[in-house]
Amino acid sequence: MAISPANGFSLLVQPARRAGACPPANRRRAFSAIDPPELSRRVIIGGSVHGSWVRAGCPANLRRANQLTGPRDDSGAALDKVEQLADLEWTLDAVRSAPRLSRIELRDGVAAFGTAAVPAMADWIGHPEYTRFAVRVLERVAQEDDQRDAAVEALLIGLEDAESDDMVRDIREVLTRLGVRWPASGGRVTPDRASWPGRPGQPGRHYWAMRTSQHRPDFIWREAMDGRLRQGWGWMEEQDLRRIKERRRLGADLTPEERVAWRARRMLATEPAGMKPGDLVVTQNLPRQGRLSVCRVIGAYAFGLPDAPDPEDYGHILPVEVVAEDIGRWDDQVSEALRHAISLRPRLYDITPYGGDVDALL
Repeated sequence: MAISPANGFSLLVQPARRAGACPPANRRRAFSAIDPPELSRRVIIGGSVHGSWVRAGCPANLRRANQLTGPRDDSGAALDKVEQLADLEWTLDAVRSAPRLSRIELRDGVAAFGTAAVPAMADWIGHPEYTRFAVRVLERVAQEDDQRDAAVEALLIGLEDAESDDMVRDIREVLTRLGVRWPASGGRVTPDRASWPGRPGQPGRHYWAMRTSQHRPDFIWREAMDGRLRQGWGWMEEQDLRRIKERRRLGADLTPEERVAWRARRMLATEPAGMKPGDLVVTQNLPRQGRLSVCRVIGAYAFGLPDAPDPEDYGHILPVEVVAEDIGRWDDQVSEALRHAISLRPRLYDITPYGGDVDALL
């Protein structure tokens, strides 16, 4: 019986939902549906689990152990960064496939990855389907002193970009529980942290960091190699940023779909500090999780939905050429300053103060 990591997660978690707290023999019998030879393979619950731990039977205990030790491999050694990111992606897949009402039960499994999970949760805050889950994960991550700043910064960015009163209220309640204050009338607050000065780039050129999609990296990468850097939150023609800009000029009330798309407005060269031909864009998790690539903008923004059977999203397009690809986030050529600059941020933002660090990747 072949088990994928996602399937293994499902087999292990479902009995826990039915049985409630940690369990005795009946749950171990449910686990025994997994063939013994497969128990030697890593099956993800909030990190990775050793086969003997699976036979012992308690996902909740395992998640608590992983929270204390971090994700581990089968020998008990800490996972390296690349493998940990792969394990995280498998865990996130399980969350995406979980029923909405029981999704919160997987919170601790994601939070066990600590700061590695923060960028994904920062992205999920803006997705109506996952906002509340992401906020709860970040709250749990922030309870560890060495992870607090990263999680709080992601919450503050989410508050700044919030598109609904419910989202604002939810994030503020969490920040209050964490003892964090926010500005009463706009403006950004970030936790105290060390300064990471960057190196200047070429005069007149702007540098950007963009998160595209952790859900469909193969599709996004294929499109980038064909000259189209796609961004999500664009699944209907009404989300064309040029159309939204005109509606704003006319004073129209924007729909929720338009508001969530407008967060990518800097893709328009006509916006203040918008993206222009010649700018460089660092794309994260392309061509795969934990890797970086650099694209040069070569044209103006366009909107176009992918053809079937590709996903019905990612309609925002920048014409680009890929000028550097498949760079490990932890490779020596990636400066510590740049790693800091591209972490814990929204889907698109300016990193021009780190332009020289980006140029070093070319």
